[in-house]
Amino acid sequence: MTSGARWAPDRVLVTGVVLVLAATGFRTWAASRTWFYVDDFPIVATAAHDGIGLRSLVEPYIGHVMPAGRVAAWLTTVRVPYDYPVAIAELMALFALAGLGMLRLLRCLFGPHPAVLLLLAYFLFSPWLISLTSWWAAGINHLPALVATVWTLDAAVRYLRTPRRRHLVASLGWVVFGLAFAELALLAYVPLLLVSVCYFASGTLAERLGRLWHRHRPLVVAHGVLVAAYAAVYLSTAWGPQDAPEGGVPWRDYFVNVLGTVVPSAGIGGPARWDQVWAAQFDADPVGVVRVAGLAVVAGVFSLSALARDRALRAWTIPVAQLLVLVVLLAKTRVVFGPTFILDLRFTTPLAVGIPLAVGLAFLPVRDAVESSVARQRHWLLDRRLPAVLATAGFVALSVRSATTFPLLHVPEDSSPRAYFATFERSLDEHDAPVDLVDDHLPGYVFSGPEGRFSTALSQYGDRVRFPAVLHDEFYVADQTGRLVEPGLDIARRFAPPPPAPGCDGYPIDSTGRTVPLDGPVFGAVWRLRMEYTASAATPVTVTRGANVTQTTLLEGSHLLEMSGEGQYDAVRIEPADPGAEVCVHRLLIGTTDYPGRPTEG
Repeated sequence: MTSGARWAPDRVLVTGVVLVLAATGFRTWAASRTWFYVDDFPIVATAAHDGIGLRSLVEPYIGHVMPAGRVAAWLTTVRVPYDYPVAIAELMALFALAGLGMLRLLRCLFGPHPAVLLLLAYFLFSPWLISLTSWWAAGINHLPALVATVWTLDAAVRYLRTPRRRHLVASLGWVVFGLAFAELALLAYVPLLLVSVCYFASGTLAERLGRLWHRHRPLVVAHGVLVAAYAAVYLSTAWGPQDAPEGGVPWRDYFVNVLGTVVPSAGIGGPARWDQVWAAQFDADPVGVVRVAGLAVVAGVFSLSALARDRALRAWTIPVAQLLVLVVLLAKTRVVFGPTFILDLRFTTPLAVGIPLAVGLAFLPVRDAVESSVARQRHWLLDRRLPAVLATAGFVALSVRSATTFPLLHVPEDSSPRAYFATFERSLDEHDAPVDLVDDHLPGYVFSGPEGRFSTALSQYGDRVRFPAVLHDEFYVADQTGRLVEPGLDIARRFAPPPPAPGCDGYPIDSTGRTVPLDGPVFGAVWRLRMEYTASAATPVTVTRGANVTQTTLLEGSHLLEMSGEGQYDAVRIEPADPGAEVCVHRLLIGTTDYPGRPTEG
């Protein structure tokens, strides 16, 4: 890796740009086989429903403050509902920007050395980027953090060499860019601090820190103020640590998983096999051969750097420090999911930058550094290009295999959100607009959170759909496949048997109103009230269920009415306002929405 003449700068640059374009093309192909998934829906649907006002932009989502991400979500709703080509374009733009930043950073550190292209290929095809370029919600948080890392570090290194204001401003600007998408951009400071201390200062740790303070105080102060200001806001508004489980955090299990599976398998391009534990967890699940080979490669590269290079071991502090920070953060904020959660590679994505950066720092001299790695003794693996080229080619090949086997590229048709919304749109086209819908929920395989209510998830369809509080006669729900169907009612309560009344087979009601008793009490928020009635004339009416009061209009003739039946009550009070209207309530039912194709979900 260290041998051979340097290439002409333009040759390295052009080849690097070609690599970025090729990798972006591959990631685009992979992303085209996916669609919006799980966490995408609450972010995108909320952006469409609430717009992009200041309050909605800064609303945290599972601990992430992501105003730029919410704008990106809104952009996927402007042209057509759930515009996935726009989502892919956003991810690919961020990926390409990260790739170009990595190329610039590597050339800044190591000059026009051909090994720069191998390190760049390692980053571009890293398995740590698979979920980020296949799943919009993951990518819109993590890719900007990687962009911030490489571009900030590049600007900071240039400032450490020649303290110019434009480099300082650029380093701050890229951090702010990343923070606009998520607090994860703060992880850029791990490699920034270690590169500054280990390669642009000398002496003891105290002497190195003192040198940075005295020679580069504007850089230290500016970034210190930025971090302090952001941390103060974030910790007071979005930080939500979880209580440790009984018996404490299982730190050993976290580190066994990350050091025994994540790093060795992904470090060589794996895992090639995945285990989808639940909808939003895709664990690396390498076969034994991949795991053993990865452990051997990690140990071999580390040993080779220690034997053949002086001042090489400090390079490995970057991925080690990243891992320590990531394990602590995951254990503090996602401990409820257990130590296996870290097997999902998106929780260790900074290693996509940290590992190739560490390899370069361990085996290549850093231009204009105070200290950097130098050769101690010759080694045939380092004196020839072929071993490094073959190793990188093998890494890329296994990484491509890992990307093509990623579960989101193989979602079954009967549990595909893309198929669900395509069916819904076809069904909607078959009905005259607007279509009234019961404000129920999307099926669980699409999204089961509170943002999964039809009124939020389907708001992008504008005036083609309505979600009135009170529905009359013709109304629908979307079934398990997305098809519009008329809902039934799984009946739990009925009105008590009515006394005989001339001309009415149920409860006759005049303008003085009437309390209709039920055959049992009602309690809870899941219920729907359905009433079949005949009115001699249209009349405003007040319907009272316990503490819940709804005002609507009864239509002339025989009709069906449905509204929310939530609350605590054992009778329903019905009060028509028109004294000339005679009303007969034929049936009054309390139950839950029932329609074909939707299994009962716990």
